[in-house]
Amino acid sequence: MTLSPQRVDFDKIWAGIADSVNKMVTMKGQKGMPVVEDIYKLCTAQPTPYPDKLYNHLKELLQNHATSLLEKILAHQDLLPSYLQEWETYSTGMNYCDKIFRYLNTNWIKKKLDDSRNKLISIYSPTTANPEVHEVFNLALVIWRDSVFLKLKDRILSNLLSLITKDRDGEHISASLVAGVISSYVKLGTINKMALGL
Repeated sequence: MTLSPQRVDFDKIWAGIADSVNKMVTMKGQKGMPVVEDIYKLCTAQPTPYPDKLYNHLKELLQNHATSLLEKILAHQDLLPSYLQEWETYSTGMNYCDKIFRYLNTNWIKKKLDDSRNKLISIYSPTTANPEVHEVFNLALVIWRDSVFLKLKDRILSNLLSLITKDRDGEHISASLVAGVISSYVKLGTINKMALGL
């Protein structure tokens, strides 16, 4: 791996990164070092680096993946086990992706976040707000929340409360299922705090 900036073919390198990300988020296995190198190449490319294009392509890939997961969850009769299984696979895979995209996180994304935090916004002056930028793991959580969770939350809550009622009535339920779904609620509820660095 050479650390000096070089000319790159974005589409060719992105195709390899996209394939690797798809394998990571589905837990099909992928070695990270070649992907780390490709991400670095895109972020430092000459004459024009591509970190914003990389971020937008990653965001689109994750949105498409989350939409397909929603369809997969809805295809199952037992909503909670299916939701929990897909959530655990997705969040674990995205945890790996976050590490692979560390260079993007610590350089381009951090700069974007710092710039937006440091701007003084006055109610008296118009602002041209940029679309929200998140570190890769937070981006994955936002996408899951918006593309999967919010579309299922009423059904999830109803099924969850039904299980809790059964437990209180003395019926045997899967405590790990209830705990896992509640854990996803908690994780999704921390998005804003993580984005603010709290």
